[in-house]
Amino acid sequence: MTVTHELKASYAFIERNFFLTRRYWGWEVAFLVYSVAG
Repeated sequence: MTVTHELKASYAFIERNFFLTRRYWGWEVAFLVYSVAG
């Protein structure tokens, strides 16, 4: 494994995690609003 390959792999991992948290963050907000409204 080259250094460049490792950097790309770790970047993809971080990007994927960021995308997942951003997607679930929307669900967290929706759930919070639903709880407060209900």
